[in-house]
Formats: sequence, C-alpha cells, structure tokens
Amino acid sequence: MRKLRLTSLTLTVILLFAVILTACSGNSNKDSSPNTSSNTQTPKSTETDTPEPAAPEKPKEPVTLKYVTYFVGQYQAEYDLFHKKYPWITIEPIVTDDVLGTVVAKVAAGDSPDLAIVDNMTTFVQQDLLEELTPYMESSEILKTAKIRNGISNIYKLDNKNYAMPISDVPLWMAVNKDLLAKHGLEMPTNDWTYDDFLEMAKQATDLKAGEYGVSYDTTFNSWFTEIYAMANGAIPNFSYMNEDLTKTVFNTPEVAASLKWVSDLTYKWHVRPTTKEAESYGWDSGNNFLAGKSLFGVGADWYVPGFNDNAKFEWDVLPFPVGKKMQATMHLNAPFGIMKTSKNKEAAFLWLTFQYELEAQKWMIENSGTAFVDDPELTSYYEKVDVWKGKNVGAIERTGEICCYTKTPAILDVDWLNANVISKLNQYFYTQADLTPLLAAADQYNNQVVIDARKALGLK
Repeated sequence: MRKLRLTSLTLTVILLFAVILTACSGNSNKDSSPNTSSNTQTPKSTETDTPEPAAPEKPKEPVTLKYVTYFVGQYQAEYDLFHKKYPWITIEPIVTDDVLGTVVAKVAAGDSPDLAIVDNMTTFVQQDLLEELTPYMESSEILKTAKIRNGISNIYKLDNKNYAMPISDVPLWMAVNKDLLAKHGLEMPTNDWTYDDFLEMAKQATDLKAGEYGVSYDTTFNSWFTEIYAMANGAIPNFSYMNEDLTKTVFNTPEVAASLKWVSDLTYKWHVRPTTKEAESYGWDSGNNFLAGKSLFGVGADWYVPGFNDNAKFEWDVLPFPVGKKMQATMHLNAPFGIMKTSKNKEAAFLWLTFQYELEAQKWMIENSGTAFVDDPELTSYYEKVDVWKGKNVGAIERTGEICCYTKTPAILDVDWLNANVISKLNQYFYTQADLTPLLAAADQYNNQVVIDARKALGLK
C-alpha cells in the first residue's frame, strides 16, 4: 500500500510494503464457557442442582506498541481496526526517515520500540536487534489456519531463522489507457497475454506526430518492468538480480544482459518509448507520467490508484504483466516488520503481525486498493464489492495477486552496497545508453568480496 511499499522501494519507496502463542490468542475466549453441546453422559439434574456461574474473564493489562515506520497515512485506520478487535492493545507509530538509527538510539536510551520496519535485515541482525520469530510462527494458530498465498509469511530468513514478517503485499500490474486502445483499433488483451502481444500493441499505439507512445517514460520501466521481464523469461531466480538462495548476484550473466537489451530496445530500436530528449520536450520527468494520457502502457501499483481515479482524463484499466517464456510473473513488493529483542511486549507485537493474515485486515487491504495474500472465497468475491475497483478488470487484480514472485530485498546481504553500486545505476543505461562495464565489475566485486565479508561478519558459513 502506498508508501509502506518500501522494501524494494528503495527504488521509489518505498516500498515500501501475527497471533501470539495460542494461550494469548484473540481466539482464547472460545472455551471460556462450559460446552453445552457435548454428547458425554452426565448425571441427571435435580431441582436442587444449580449451575456454577462462569468466572469473569480477567481484564487484560493495557499495552502500547511503539511502532517505528516511514509512514502512517491510511494505515491509521488499520491500527484502529486492530485496536477494535484487541482493545487492550494500542499502536503508537514513530515516524522517521532513519529507522535503524531511531531504533538504535531508543534502545540505548532504555526506551525500546516493540516493532520496526526492517529495510536491511543483515544490519538489524548484525546489531542483535531482532527477536527470532520462528518459535512464535510455529505456535501461531492464525498462521496454521490461514491459507497463506505462496508462503509470504515465511520469506524473511537468515541462516534458516525468521526475523521479520510482511504486513502487506503490493503486486505490480500494467496500467492501460483504453482511450488509446480505441483510437488505434486495439482490443483489450486477455489476462494471459504475452510479451509479444505487449510489443506489437505498443508499436501500433505509437504515433510520434501526436507525441503518443506505447510505453511510458517512467523509471519503473527501467527497474521493476525490467526485473519482471527477466523473471518471466527465466533470466533471474530472485529479484534484485539475485540467485536462488540470495548468496550471489546474477547481474553479470548473458541472460540478464539479454533482458536489459530487450527493454532498452523499447526506446532505441522499436521507439515505442520516448528518448530522454523527447520526454523533456513534452515536460515529462522520470516519475509516473502515465497520467499525461500519452502512453498506452504504464506500470501500476496500489498507491497509484487514488490518483488515477481522481486525475485521469481518460479511461484506464489494469492487466497482469504478460506471460514470458518461463511463466507469468509480477513483482510483489512488501513491508517486512520485525519485533525488537528488547521489546517488553513481544506477544502483543506478534499479535499485530498475525492480524495482517486475518480476514478483517485482508478486507481492509482490498478496500485500500491493495491485494489479499490469504486465499479465502470471501476475499475473492470482495474485490467486486469495493468502490476502488469498480468498472475495472478485477480478474487481472486477482490474477496479479496469485502469480509469482516476492521481493526479498531486506534479506539480501549488504543490499545497500548492491543497490548503490549496481541497481540504482541502471537508469543511466536506459536513459543515456551508458556503458554497463562498471556495473558488471561491481557485480563481480559483490560476489567475490562484499557478500563474503558480510557473511563472515554475521558468523555465517
């Protein structure tokens, strides 16, 4: 959801973007009264028998969870929803641009936060700030019962130990300008369209005299679209150009090079995307310019929806990302939160984490243009009931929530170095055709030195 997308969203955000042990669960009241439906035989009652009154439930001690985050905004409504269900727990957000620095300072001052967004798990673990969540997760009835999609609750591990859980899932989708579809005699594609379909439609919708293009100028095409294309075509096993177990980058492979060239060719070969000079002549910056109404396709995410609905002067709709040679993929941005080892309210903090996997929270996400990450028939039918998706291709939103793959950026060793020296510099390749050689050398350095040093610092083999 909007600004909590901060995990991979160091590219823009950010991006960004659980019930406690059973004894302390919100479901612990289920057996607080005698079971009157048992088939077990009991002695016959007599007129003198009187049932013993149930002992009143002991009031729970009030808990305030100090919650370090980048942003509150619409999430205050979810904090209130949580408090309504668990009235003894209150969320107290601490908003900062420096999460790690804020956590370290407060812990040192004896005023430990309870929860924090974990934007670099390596550093948090290295400084011994995070509670290991694996025992909590294994004991959680909510996590055992919920049909969690694609194991999202379990993706933030280091040395096979869970240190954070996502509290949101923001899968990206394609935005479509339906006015340009109609102008060029194009039909809305089906949800199983391909990258060949995408390119052909982009070519047909490009009208240079009218300043219209098949593909928007946004940096999201340099970053997110490129990685999704590479994933769908089997060039990368994980986002941020990482291998299967996040131990090395595959940025310096022929498969990735081919993916980068295909996206670059959208501008310099097929010319379905404007050059920097052309974009500047139209007054476009590198932010989201799909709303200019001059591009057939743009990259979409939930935080764009209110702006699209309020400001678009054309009819727009949504599609899943196309099917590649290997699979249909998208990028699921998410916001992982961890519990501080020094927290005095760990069980209540874990209850907040698992609340995200309950129906109330999942519905709230859909109402706020987000996507459910728990499979439930009640949630599947809920998309069509909310105003935010009225008249849109709801099947595309559902499909986008189902397909692979999740970002795991905070779990990458020394991810800040990788972002600064490789990934963030890709914009220059796409916008100015800059030489990739320095980036390839940096990828080699990451594999041969940086990641090895990071593992040693953490005591990993």
